[in-house]
Amino acid sequence: MGTFRRYLQILLTLVGFLALLFAIAIFYPIQYLTPFVQDVVLANEYGRWAMLGALAFVALVILFVLLQAVFAPGKRDNLLVKTETGELTFTKRSVEDTAIRSIQHLPSVKFPTAKAKFGKSPEDTTVKVNFQVDEVADVINLANQVQSHVEHAIETTMGVPVKDVDVKVTQLSQASIEAANQAKKAAAPRVQ
Repeated sequence: MGTFRRYLQILLTLVGFLALLFAIAIFYPIQYLTPFVQDVVLANEYGRWAMLGALAFVALVILFVLLQAVFAPGKRDNLLVKTETGELTFTKRSVEDTAIRSIQHLPSVKFPTAKAKFGKSPEDTTVKVNFQVDEVADVINLANQVQSHVEHAIETTMGVPVKDVDVKVTQLSQASIEAANQAKKAAAPRVQ
């Protein structure tokens, strides 16, 4: 959101808040504010129109928020795919696990995570993949491989077309890799 738009929203919110406060002051006496509203705002024709316009604006905003709350689509936790033989339902977890499994075999990928987001139709599915790499890894080539592996795996195993695969890469230092390896060794059973 741009800075100008943010300031405009703040300004309109303050104007709406003042209009509501002035309207409340008409019906419920507020010290200093009620005499100001009656003597300055309502005594002037332009003041009445300004207050009426501000209250109409507040009413429109409330109506818009109400309609948006009633008719806005909820978050989808399941993806429904229609096939010739019936309907398939996939959970976010299954798509995320498929994405992670598709890149775990890549040697430079460490600690992968995935987050799926479903749209209104299966074609709007997006996946965000986060992983870490060694300091010496070719990050751009690896990120391209991860994108193609994730997209191919989800499309072939589930039949779900992927709109977008976003990749976030964090480089690991050698000290954090050694600490993770030591933690794995400490957690491993001693008797085999």
